Amino acid sequence: MKPSEKAAKIAANILSLGGKYVDYISRLKMEVFKDSYQFYFVLPQSILTVVVKESIVAELNNKMHQHTLDFYNNEVAFENIDEFEKYFNNIIRPIREWAEGIIAIYNGDKYLCEVEVSSIDTDRQMGVEVLYDIKFYDPESEEDIVAAEVSEYPNGIFSIYDKHGEVETEDEKILAYFYKHQQDNDSPDDEDAHEIDPSDIDLDF
Repeated sequence: MKPSEKAAKIAANILSLGGKYVDYISRLKMEVFKDSYQFYFVLPQSILTVVVKESIVAELNNKMHQHTLDFYNNEVAFENIDEFEKYFNNIIRPIREWAEGIIAIYNGDKYLCEVEVSSIDTDRQMGVEVLYDIKFYDPESEEDIVAAEVSEYPNGIFSIYDKHGEVETEDEKILAYFYKHQQDNDSPDDEDAHEIDPSDIDLDF
């Protein structure tokens, strides 16, 4: 006995989906049983277990050593791959944001910053200058704190022109963030989620 053809197609789609986000997955293991496929997505702070038969059952657990015990108590079922993909993307999105975003350290805590246009200066000899605030919400003061301010010059050059004295940020990562997004906007193709050959994925658990 082996898994059904439908299960095999779903499993192939899940493997391909994992390949798109291989940069954000620590490890991926797939096991084949008599009537199902089982996937283990090891993520930075959690493990996602997925069982594929005629439908998909998934469970996300932040306590990795308990994932087997808790699986049948916390399972989420999906009828098709499209439903599962939405669920999977919601899990990957914050991981990707923390991996690619600007992190500020304030009073010993880490915060993921937002980037917001603060002003646009059209009265420049070389063209338009755009100013950005790099900010995060501080729950203690219940206010937004601007960690740094960045200027985008008309020739596509970014520079940091002001920083908060009590907030720790890395200049190189701030500038890299802006240049990366500039390149992404200039590119005709969406390369954020790139296809890879599933055979290239490390399946060793």
